[in-house]
Amino acid sequence: MIIYDQIKTRVLENPDLQMGRLVPDKLLVRVVPEQKEVKETFHYKVVKEYANGGREVQKVIDNPYVPNVKEHAEYKDIMVFVPYTAEEILQNKKTELRQWRQQCFEIIDRATWFASLTEQEKLQVINFRKQLLDITITLTKPVVPNCVQVSKL
Repeated sequence: MIIYDQIKTRVLENPDLQMGRLVPDKLLVRVVPEQKEVKETFHYKVVKEYANGGREVQKVIDNPYVPNVKEHAEYKDIMVFVPYTAEEILQNKKTELRQWRQQCFEIIDRATWFASLTEQEKLQVINFRKQLLDITITLTKPVVPNCVQVSKL
C-alpha cells in the first residue's frame, strides 16, 4: 500500500515509525461526471444476397448504449503517515523506559540474590533502583551496576 505525508502530496518510502504512525485513508483519484443515458442506434447491412431473394444481414451499431451514470468520485485506499506530537513522543519514551525498568525490577527484586551481595554492591543496587524509579523524569537509562549481570539489560 502506498504511504503519503499528511497533506497527501508526497509519497513516503520508509517513514520512521518511531516518529509517527500510519493511518488508513483515501485519496481522490478522479471525479466521474454525470452521463445521460444514450440509446443504442444501429442499422442492418446486407452481407450477401441469395438467388431466391433471401438476404444475409449483419447488425452494425452506429452509437453504442451508454448507461445513465450519476456524478461520483473515485478513491483509492492509502496510508497516511501522521507524525507524533511532542507529548506522544514523550509518552512513548516513558512507556519504553517503564518496560525496561520492569525487566530490571524482575532481576534486582530477588531477595535471595540481593542478600548475597557485599555492602558496597547493595548500595549500588539500591542507587540503581532509585534511578529506575526516576527514569520517566530523567528520561535517561542509568548505568547498570557490575553486580547486576544479565544479558538482556
